[in-house]
Parts: sequence; structure tokens; C-alpha cells
Amino acid sequence: MERWSSAHWGKTSEDRPGGWHSTEFHQIDAAAVAHVYLRRSPLLARRIEALAQGLSPWVPFLIGNHDVGKYSDYHQRLAPDVAKAIWPERFNRPALGCQRRHPDTGYLLWLSVLAAEGGPMCELGMGTGQGHRHIAAALTGHHGMPPVDMTIEGPDQATVAEAFHPEDVEAAIRHVRSLAEIMIPCGARFPEVGGKALQKLSWLLNGFAVLCDWISSNQEWFQHHDNEGLTPREYWETRALPRAASALELSGVLPQPVAQRLSFAELCPHLPSPVPSPLQRAALDLDMGDGPWIVIVEDMPGSGKTEAGLAITNALMARGAAEGVYVALPTMATSNMMFERMMSAYTGLYAQGASPSIVLAHGRAAFSEKFRSITAARGDEPGVEGNGTAQCAHWLADSRKKALLAHTGVGTFDQGLLGALPSAHQSLRLFGLARNVLLVDEVHACDAYMNGLLKSLVRFQGMLGGSVVLMSATLPLAQRREIAEAFIQGVNGPKARVNLAEDAFPLLTAWSPSCGVREIPVAEGGSKTFGVRRLPSVDKAVSLVAEMSRDNRCVCWVRNTVGDAIKAYDRLVAELGAERVLLFHARFAPRDRDRIEGEVLDRFGKPGRAAKEALRPGTVLVATQVVEQSLDIDFDAMVSDLAPVDLLIQRAGRLQRHDRGERIDPVLWILGPAPEPDAPEDWFTGPFPAAAYVYGNDIHLWLGLKLLLDAGSVTLPRDARRLVEGVYGASAGAAPSSLSARADRNEGERLAAAWQAGRNALKPEKGYELLDAWISDQATPTRLGEPTRTIRLLRAEGGALRPWGDGRGMRAFADGDLTVRSSSIDDLHPDDEEGVAAAREAWPDKGKWCLPIPMRPLAGGAWQGKAIRRGKAISVIADPVRGVSFKRAE
Repeated sequence: MERWSSAHWGKTSEDRPGGWHSTEFHQIDAAAVAHVYLRRSPLLARRIEALAQGLSPWVPFLIGNHDVGKYSDYHQRLAPDVAKAIWPERFNRPALGCQRRHPDTGYLLWLSVLAAEGGPMCELGMGTGQGHRHIAAALTGHHGMPPVDMTIEGPDQATVAEAFHPEDVEAAIRHVRSLAEIMIPCGARFPEVGGKALQKLSWLLNGFAVLCDWISSNQEWFQHHDNEGLTPREYWETRALPRAASALELSGVLPQPVAQRLSFAELCPHLPSPVPSPLQRAALDLDMGDGPWIVIVEDMPGSGKTEAGLAITNALMARGAAEGVYVALPTMATSNMMFERMMSAYTGLYAQGASPSIVLAHGRAAFSEKFRSITAARGDEPGVEGNGTAQCAHWLADSRKKALLAHTGVGTFDQGLLGALPSAHQSLRLFGLARNVLLVDEVHACDAYMNGLLKSLVRFQGMLGGSVVLMSATLPLAQRREIAEAFIQGVNGPKARVNLAEDAFPLLTAWSPSCGVREIPVAEGGSKTFGVRRLPSVDKAVSLVAEMSRDNRCVCWVRNTVGDAIKAYDRLVAELGAERVLLFHARFAPRDRDRIEGEVLDRFGKPGRAAKEALRPGTVLVATQVVEQSLDIDFDAMVSDLAPVDLLIQRAGRLQRHDRGERIDPVLWILGPAPEPDAPEDWFTGPFPAAAYVYGNDIHLWLGLKLLLDAGSVTLPRDARRLVEGVYGASAGAAPSSLSARADRNEGERLAAAWQAGRNALKPEKGYELLDAWISDQATPTRLGEPTRTIRLLRAEGGALRPWGDGRGMRAFADGDLTVRSSSIDDLHPDDEEGVAAAREAWPDKGKWCLPIPMRPLAGGAWQGKAIRRGKAISVIADPVRGVSFKRAE
């Protein structure tokens, strides 16, 4: 090839005014990243081949053409100073009429010229049929959403001549041919792959293209100088390939050597007595043939489901079926707890000397001290062997979109579910998950909407060759079948069905295309029996809790709303004194919530690990649903407001969870009305008017309470399936017709939420293509519910507005950020508008996505601010003990 220089910039230099990097060389950089990555990841190459046989050698070449839209006249004019210096003649002509972003013009050029008859891609055997169009969309649409198809009739229609000068088109053609000379063996033809296979591959290819583009766009790794006078082949050999190898090492995304199948003691060295339970033994003994696999693990809270899930993950990784794991949980609090557990365990999944990364992925991950302590612990030292300590490269840690590329990730459901929604760069999330095991804990926490999205996500995971492990204590049989069937449809097609007949508990359910369905009943690893008693009134509950506290019992009272929790806390403080009562709910400023969560774990955590265990006796914790899931805490006695039976089982999992010697007989006390056959219409809404907005199906509540009280005592895990199916399954009994109105309304809302999930979720078999949802102004949510907004608490001190926290930069401000219902607060108080407007310009984020509330100190450590709700002034109170509340201004 003769030497030539490009007349098209692809990247402008951040460190050199007027500096630039050519479109050709940037695309070659991306191709080199893809080439090196595929050589280092046999798993990805196999996944591509499984979807489209013979295509994996072509992928680097395809990614090397992802930015052909940058040859367009509109794109080149975006940096006029650079463009004039490169090719001044462009500005002697009028600008062309097509003013579209380069993914759209790239898709247009690909279909109309490059892959059309006579084009350089057509000469290689590529075309413009439906599957090929999806491949083109996957590559050119690497900026967060698929490109607009301007080749079809409509308001967006445009011709190549409206977007590109003839010289632009010639440069693009020349690039394709020169790259083919470098990367495609002489005479090779694009494999004949069916359109449906290419549609499925398009998701994985788009995620890979985004990754390669992002890495090759990093100017610290791909410098914009010392490239002049090089032919494309010379640049490929002397610049692109060495830089790609170095950049991939620094990024932290390359696969790490994995451990072989481990014994239980090797897998769980943090356990003082690493003897597997029957569930864990069943997981260790599971014969993992060729995948992909879905495994559903059902057992009680505290039974070691996490360790069982890790045993299955280890087996899949040892077989080469996965490179890592992402552990998904329902909340940020449970994610933080799991992250701390995984920090001491995850390196065991990898070979000795490996340097695997671990990432915490949720909205407040950057403010986790544990995560901050390991960020870039060794991530900037390529080639240095790991020492078994937790670590994470800066490049992975700086964005939640990249977090799922880590070897081990822990985070909320939402971070995975975004991969199944038309959200920006969703395919990058799918790409990260498909390489790993998706391990979902507390599956029962998904409501109808989230369950619908989860089914779409596991369908994607199955289609792309990834495996799924789901864990639950209270999963209805119908939901188990639906999720398993969704995965199987991802593998075998949308018409696939599965028959699950086993109703034993505990249970392992497993499926793979090579082994079919296995339903493995598991022996009980131990049982717990507790009595069930009813409390008819709040007064009775307060008296009972106070009495048990005076008898030096530690007690937890779980209330269904923050308001009810605060009322109970105030009454118990009046009875026992503030030193014996703690309050824990979700409506605290983040700094206070973190402090209280730490205090809860210190007092009520696992024996030997609770730093303040001496303070347990007689302490009362009044809490909301924040204690239901994944917090390893333990109480002598448990009181709960009436809630759905599966949540009562979860709450009972915190009742005498650990061995602490002699204790009173365990009893779950339920505050609620008697489940009489002539229950009035306001049976639940009367005593619990606020909780009626939380739990809307009175029939489910009535049935669950009646089952529990009729039994008088519950033995878990023996009774778990009977209780859950007795409310949600085919064996559910009859309930008073007076409760039907709210129950029917709730069922309608549930069906509507499931329908909305099906409407919002992307369809894996459709391929990566532009839908109306991609271009909607409204973001597609991962959760439904009442709209929320973020308020930002600020300290008004010394005539200035200071951040709520004590740290530096954005972290100090985020310590005062709190999500509340939109109906709680409408706007800033007029008295504060001028001060906030003057101050916010100095904030790192300018306060764009929050409502700032200046707060002034009150006696006793509380703070008070003002705001507007429904046109009237309200007071905002932030109390470090009671949380944030809103009251009418006096």
C-alpha cells in the first residue's frame, strides 16, 4: 500500500490545541483493541461462533469500520479550525444539507455504498439484507442507541450526496479496502450466516464495539502524535497493536485465569467451620455439563444460598463457561453488605497470581468507603501479579455503565435490568453480563414490573450464551417456571416451553440444552420452629415490646411505613428512654443512614463480629422493610406489622437467626386485625391507612395471616412452600368477598405493570434496531411506583451554603442527597432562591438534578429548612436520630 495522509479528523486532541487524530487511524485503533481482546478471550470468540459460525475472525475488521459516518461533511465541520487546517477546500463549498450525527450518516453510507452492489464490503461477501442491516446498525450505532435509517422513505430520508462529498465517500471506500488488506486473508469471503443469527449477534457486537471505541478513544493510551507519514499497515503494526495491548491491560477488562473447581473450604475460607450444608453440598455436586445454564436455588434465609451460588459459579468458570460473576441484589444497602462479603471471597474464584477486579455498582457506589479503598489498588500496574487483595482499575470504577465489565461485580438489580431496556449503551451492559454468571439474590423482591424486566434480561443472557443463578427463599412456583422458561426461550427460541413439576423445598432447579431439566430436592440443613401470635392494637404492641426490653431481650419491630415507624419509636422512647431504642428506615440523609446501618450491624450482627454486642440486651430496633433482606442480623424477639406472607417469612428469618445459647421460645408477633370470615371492607385500610398504599391486595394479606394463625407455629423450611402457595398458588383458599374490591384493583395494577414491562423491555430476537422507545424524551424506568425526586440538604452557616457532608468535592454534597416522593415537596422556598442561585455555580454538578434545601440548626442536633408543597410553605426537618420529615409550616 502506498503512503497517504487522511483529510478527515476522527478525534480532536485534548492536550494540544489544533491537534487531531485521523478517522482512519482511530478506526484502526478500535480494530486493534478488538483483535487483541479476542485473542485473549476464547470465551467471547466461542460465543460469537455459537451465534454466527465463522464470523469471529471478521469482528475486528467490522469494528474497524464503526466510525465511517465521521467522513460526513457535517461531522467534519463540527471542528472547523481542525477541518480547515486539514482540507481548507471543504470550506470553499456550501455545507451539505444532511445535518445528522455520525452514527446515522455512517449507517447510511454503509447500506448505500460500502455494502451495496459494487462497494468494498459487497466485494467481500457482505450485503444489505435484514441481518446485515442489524450488523451495520450495531457497529455504527455505538453512541448509546441504534442509528436512524435514512434509506427508507420518511421525514428522515436522505441520500449519500446530501451527507458526503465525493472525496468523503472515496476516503471511506479507501479505508475499508486498506483495512481489508491488513485483516482479511486474500480471497476470504464473509460467511453465509442467516439473518436471524445476525440479528441475535447484533446485541453482542454492539456492546463489543462500544467497549473497543471507548478504549481506543482514551488519549492517554492512544496518543495523537508520532503517527505522521505511516501507511495503515505500518500504523497497525507499530502503533495500534502495541497500544491496544497496553490499553487493555490498564483498563482491567481482559479475562483473568480462573481457579479450577474448589472444595467448600477453599471456596469459603472466611467461614470458621467450612462444612457444607445439604444445599451447598448439592450445589457442589451438581454436574455442570455444557452450558449455558440456569440454576434456581431455593432455601430459607440464612441457609447459605450465597455460598451455594458461588459454588455453581466456580463450576461454570472452571469449565470455561464464564469469566466472572455479577451479583445482583434488590437495594443499595443489601448490595453494600454483599460487596463486603465478596471482597474477602471473590479472589478464590480466580487462579493464584491473577489480578481480578471487583466493582460495586449502584447510584452511591462512589461514596462507599470499602469500594473507594480498593479502587485502583493495583489497577495501574499492568503485568504485576495480584496478591489476593481486592482491587479495581480506575477506568472500570468511573462509570456504572462500565461496572458490569469487571471480573466480579456486586450491585443492584437495576444495573443489570438496564441492559434489557432502551437505555443508553444498554448493549455494553449485556456484553459484560454475557461473559459472566448473572447471580440474582432475593428474586422474590421483584414486583410484577421488575419480574417482567428480569425475564427479558435472562432471555438475553441465555441467547448470548451466559448463565444465570437465581436465589430465593419465597419464590412462587409460577414465577419459578416463568423465569426458567424465559431463559430457555433465549436459548431455544420464543416458542420453547418447560414443565416444572417438583414442589419440594429446599430445591435446586437446573437446566441446560445438553442436560435438560433437573429438579433436585435437597435435605433440610436444619429447621427452625417459631410460634405465631397476633397483637390486636398498637398499644398492645408497644406494651409487649417494652416488657421484653425490660426483660433484657433485644427486639425488632418491623413497621410498614416510615411514618408508622417514627410514631412507634417516639412511644417506645417515652417508655424506655432513647438509649434503648434505635430507629432505622430509608428516609435518612445518606451520612446518617450509613451511620445507623453500621450501628445496627454492630449491635445485632453475627456473634463475634458485632462490635457492640454487649449493648444487645434490652435494645429495641424499630425499622421498616430495610431489614427484610440480606442483612445478617439477629433478634431475640420479632414483632411485625401485618404484611404479605412471603415478607413475614423473610422477617422471621431475623428471629433467633444465630446460635446464642439459651433464649426465650421464638415467637413472631403480628400486629393486625383478626382474619374473620366476615371481615369488613376496611379490614386492613382501617388499622393501617398509610400501609394500604404499600400493600394493596387485602385477600393475600388475609389468607397469609389466617394460614399462620391457624397453624399456631411454623417450622421452616418445611412449611415455606405450603405458606407461599397457599396465598399465591393454585391451592390458595377462599377469602371474604368484602375484600375483593381492593384486591381486584391491585390485581389489575399488577397485570398492567407486567404488560408495561413487556412493552418497555427490548426483544432479544428482534436484534439491535431503532424503536420509538429509544427516541422518547422519557427515560424507561427499572422500577415503577410513585414518581420521586432528589432533594439536597445544605448547611446554611456563616452566611454561606455548605455541603451536608464533611468530605471533599461531590462526595460532600452527595451526603445530603435524598430521594423522596415527588408529592412530598414541589419547589424551593422563595426566601432561599437568591442564595441557592448564587451558590450552585460553585458546586461540582451545579445542582442540576436536585432540589437544594438550605437547612439551619435547631437545638438537639436537628436541622430545619423551608420548601413549597402544593403552593404552601412546609418545614423540612432533618434529625440524625428520627430522619427527614416534612411538616406544615407553623
